[in-house]
Amino acid sequence: MSNDVRRVLVVSGDPRCGELAERLGRSGRVEVRCASAVDDAIELVGAWRPAAMLVDPTALEPGEAERAVEAFDHVEGGLCALLAEEPSGETASEALRLGADTVLAWSVDVSTMFRCFGWEDTSATPELADSALPPFVVGSCPAMREVWRLVFLAAPDQCSVLISGETGAGKEVVARALHRFSARRKGPFVAVNCAALPEGLLESELFGHEKGAFTDASSRRLGRFELADGGTLLLDEIGDLPLSLQAKLLRVLQERTFERLGGATPISVDVRVVAATHCDLVEACHAGRFRADLYYRLDTLTIRVPPLRECREDILGLWRYFVAAGAQRRGRAAPVTSEAVLRRLLRYDWPGNVRELQSAAAHALTVGVGDTIGVDDLPEHLRGARPLGRLPGLLGMTLREVERELILQTFSALESASATAEMIGISTRKVQYRLKQYRLADAADARASAAPADETGTVAGPRVLLAEDDDEMRDVLEEFLEGGGFSVTAVATGRAALEELARESGADLAPDVVLTDVRMPEMTGIQLLRTLRERGSSVPVIVVSAFADDASEAEAKRLGACAFLPKPIDPARLEDALRDAVHGAAHRAP
Repeated sequence: MSNDVRRVLVVSGDPRCGELAERLGRSGRVEVRCASAVDDAIELVGAWRPAAMLVDPTALEPGEAERAVEAFDHVEGGLCALLAEEPSGETASEALRLGADTVLAWSVDVSTMFRCFGWEDTSATPELADSALPPFVVGSCPAMREVWRLVFLAAPDQCSVLISGETGAGKEVVARALHRFSARRKGPFVAVNCAALPEGLLESELFGHEKGAFTDASSRRLGRFELADGGTLLLDEIGDLPLSLQAKLLRVLQERTFERLGGATPISVDVRVVAATHCDLVEACHAGRFRADLYYRLDTLTIRVPPLRECREDILGLWRYFVAAGAQRRGRAAPVTSEAVLRRLLRYDWPGNVRELQSAAAHALTVGVGDTIGVDDLPEHLRGARPLGRLPGLLGMTLREVERELILQTFSALESASATAEMIGISTRKVQYRLKQYRLADAADARASAAPADETGTVAGPRVLLAEDDDEMRDVLEEFLEGGGFSVTAVATGRAALEELARESGADLAPDVVLTDVRMPEMTGIQLLRTLRERGSSVPVIVVSAFADDASEAEAKRLGACAFLPKPIDPARLEDALRDAVHGAAHRAP
């Protein structure tokens, strides 16, 4: 590309726009204009025709960054980058989702921008490789986010990359992302499966051959290395490459030259080699099936693509993408997927990974004719119950269940609340609070199963009005109290407690005791207690609080609270307080 001035449009409401434009403009190599609104940016795209657009999603309204990138798509040869504080896996994922070509930091200099856009030493505006990345490549699970972080870091470099992962996990998609985010994006992306061809054909496929090199060589043929010149070559399933070709490949990687079969003229190529494998190459080296020197040449950076069973949170997003894309190709509206199908998708182990999931979606679209994908539309092995055994991983559990298992298992292993808190990243106080909650719930379960029931099957006992704004704590306390033989009415606010008291008193169902939290919206537990006393009610009140507040405790006792208990609540102390409150109320009754 000639050294004429490049036009760059920056779309952001960030005040740093002016500073960025001034800094880049001082080089004399770019002319920068800023637009704080997307409508203004779209107008400039049409009138000014910039060569590149930098978009800051964080300084725009939701959906506006996507609209800006979409409007820039029709600019021939135009390149788009997202602006970020620091490029990361998260920003790379966002760039892929929006269709941007790369990510640049706010501190970017002109040289870095030119290198990332491929504007160095070329003669025409670069065109992107035609291997467009579908949006489903960006996973939300931690393992996939690490994949995209490494992709973004490695893409601008020229180092060899080894991609490992099971068959069907998406290794080629990762390789295409490395090419897409590199300065080689204007060059070809060429892939060859080393396991798909016999040894005799594979050498010709990689390095080409001259006319007459062997019986069927009726003309010269260029190999994949030559076809990938200036771009990226993916050697898929490199672990299946015969040992005889491994030696020749190593020489090509070291010297960047080779000869076609039947030829003697050295051919030089500028190719970035990306290798992919489902094999354990270290084990293959130890077994003598793979050359250690070739492995170390390829293994400058290894990116492991996790199997789909380790990324269950991505399954439904991938499924919906495949269904929508497949329906569009068939010229029909995308059907809705039933809940029964979604459960089967989440519970299946997917040995074929993303490729198997894509095939299942295609099967469902082929055999299903309605507006909803049902279980009968799935492949037979997904319809049956056999693969759908115990739910693996965390999917299918509620957030509360996940938190409980994490805390209990960690505490069981470390036997320390403070060590548990440090390992899982929460406060020691919260660990202690949760452990007490779980003790309450376990005690409630144990007593509920043994408690005597009346003729209607309900547990008979003293009536408790429970006022607690924390949903989880309210549920746990309700279960605990009912398991102890109490009849419980639970509300979330102090005002609701007053309304319930008025209703129950009128029906001669006044509670035997009120159990209330101190801090609640609308009316605190102390205000509730004060209002009850002002109205002449002598109902026993137990106050609980998660905060060490001496003033609240003193005020509660002044107003006649029969107990003030700290959170996390000790089940034994709560039982004693309830027993004393009910016993005392019975003695005070006329």
